[in-house]
Amino acid sequence: METYIPSNFRPRSVKGIEESVDYALVVGKNYISQLGIIPGGLKGRTVLEMGPGSDFGPALLLASAGAKVSIIDRFVAEWQDDYHRPLYTELRKRWPGDPGPFDAVLAAGGYHPVITVYDCAIEDMTEDQKFDVIISNAVLEHMRDIKQAVANMARITNPSGWGFHQIDFRDHRDFSRPLEYLLYTDEEFKEKCDEVFAEFGQTYRVSELENIFLQSGFEIEYGQANMFADEEYMAEFLPRLRASSSRYRDWPVDDLRKISAFYRLRTSPRI
Repeated sequence: METYIPSNFRPRSVKGIEESVDYALVVGKNYISQLGIIPGGLKGRTVLEMGPGSDFGPALLLASAGAKVSIIDRFVAEWQDDYHRPLYTELRKRWPGDPGPFDAVLAAGGYHPVITVYDCAIEDMTEDQKFDVIISNAVLEHMRDIKQAVANMARITNPSGWGFHQIDFRDHRDFSRPLEYLLYTDEEFKEKCDEVFAEFGQTYRVSELENIFLQSGFEIEYGQANMFADEEYMAEFLPRLRASSSRYRDWPVDDLRKISAFYRLRTSPRI
């Protein structure tokens, strides 16, 4: 069996730069829009982005908007000069904000001191550093231990801080068949999940993750499912699930149908 290489460690091609720039702009603009509700804006706010992926484009956009940005990833993508330099150069051209963060990383050929990098899983973070905001885009479903990840998120978020998380509840191996991994027993799923570092997602459903947020001390200020499984697929899938040995075999259909959701979380103010 070949050793599985995490996606962040795979070489990047310059042919994919334009697509990466487009994606960074979409994600970064979404982040800035979401954080627009924060009184006083982003200037000076400490922001931690979880799981940025193969480049830190969205984090640089947040820095350009005035935030003090950190990232955390258990598979931190190292600077690849023939890929990241032209990517950030093009992103700088297309972004109307402060070019300073882009100029700094391009001059350094790396991210220090613009972006602080935590090279570990959020579950394993032991630092006492606190953040005003923790943000992620389709990352929480890839945590090795979601309960510990959320507990640590709560621990390192400042009182009255925020969490903004878009979460993908699909089986990433085939988005057209988004619930197939629910057919496994817990033991079968763990074995398959561990082989690929949870890159095809965890099986937790919306209601389960909401309970984890609440049990960890977060308030769900806003939560909304924004994608649903196709009815034709559900009709074909449900009989197979009901006949399986999965712990989801009797799960409510309304919760199964939700395959993507966005959450805005808050921590309690210090008493």
